[in-house]
Amino acid sequence: MPLFQRQARGEIAKTKNKIEDLNWDKKYLTLEIENKVRSSFAEFYALKKQINGNEQIVNANKLLFDTENTKFQMGESSLFLINSRELKLIETEQKNITLKAKLYLSIYKNLWARGVFN
Repeated sequence: MPLFQRQARGEIAKTKNKIEDLNWDKKYLTLEIENKVRSSFAEFYALKKQINGNEQIVNANKLLFDTENTKFQMGESSLFLINSRELKLIETEQKNITLKAKLYLSIYKNLWARGVFN
């Protein structure tokens, strides 16, 4: 039996380093997954707030369009103003639809990040 066991001690140290390296990799992957889930939740809530605000804008534009239409029927407005109000209403409705699509996409991203949806 050799008096100095340098080779065996070196192998033990090498194995300990590999284990430590794997633990750091595991921690890194865990943090990466947590960050993806957190960012998808943040995106979801931000989109939800944007949709709420945009729905208020749609309602306001609908009210402006209806009011302009009533004024036109009374003879106090022009067809140009009605068309511009309607165009603005359609644009805000399109933006609302786009935001809702992004919201649903963020829901699926969140499920995928959590590992629920493959």
